[in-house]
This record gives sequence, C-alpha cells and structure tokens, in this order.
Amino acid sequence: MTDRPTLAPTAARPALSAAERHLLIRYAGEFADVVIEQAHGSWLTAAGGRRIVRTVSSRFYRGGLLDGLAAQSASAAVILGAASLGAPVSTSTVVASGMIGVGAARRRRHVHWPTVRTVVSAWVITVPACAVLGAGLVELGQLVGALR
Repeated sequence: MTDRPTLAPTAARPALSAAERHLLIRYAGEFADVVIEQAHGSWLTAAGGRRIVRTVSSRFYRGGLLDGLAAQSASAAVILGAASLGAPVSTSTVVASGMIGVGAARRRRHVHWPTVRTVVSAWVITVPACAVLGAGLVELGQLVGALR
C-alpha cells in the first residue's frame, strides 16, 4: 500500500472491475506526484533556472557540442556512482564542475575564472550557513516547545 493520496470517488464507479479500481487508486497518487514535480521544475526554470543554465553553459566556458556531451557524461557518471553508494550530491554542482573540468582540459585560459570563483565561494558560504541556520531553527523550536 502507498501513502499517496487516493481517489475515493473513483472506487465507487461500477464500470471498473475491482482490480482496475485498485490499480487506479494505487497509481493515481504517483501520477499526481509526477505532474506536480514537473510543474515545480517548470516553475523553477522560469523563476531562475535560465540564469543557472546560462551560467553553466556559457559563462564558465563556451564549448561545443562534444564539450557538452563530455561534461554531461562525466556528470552522469559521478551522480550514478554517488547514488550507488548512497551518497548525496548536488546535481547542479556536479554539472557545473563537469563543465569547468571540460573547459580546463580544453583550454585553461578560456575558462572564465572570476565566475568560477564567485560560484565556488557561494557554495563554500551557503553550505555552512544553511547548517548553522538549520541548527539554530531546531534550537529555537525546542526552546519554543519547552516554553509551552
């Protein structure tokens, strides 16, 4: 059984067999999840994803089709390897690093290093900042919970 939302009104339809009703109820929630995730991804792309895509694809290094294929292949290998080990990775970080690596391997001087430094410094700052903020919010929650 799944913890996904079910479609109770469809279970009452007499036109479906019991097995069909079971399958519809079971997979309708998963279908809804996929639709919601696609909408979420589309919104993120519209809200700021284009800027990220533009930075990774042309501001680090302006490469050709084979460069993009090499970067994506390297990224896929790292992500699949990490997934097989159960290690969490940031896909955007991996893809950006792949593109930087391809650019550095082709022509080191063609990589726009100031942009790379800006992005890497953002990674270095945001990871500990989020950890500290998360810990602080837990402490605040425990404090508020203790005051009740």
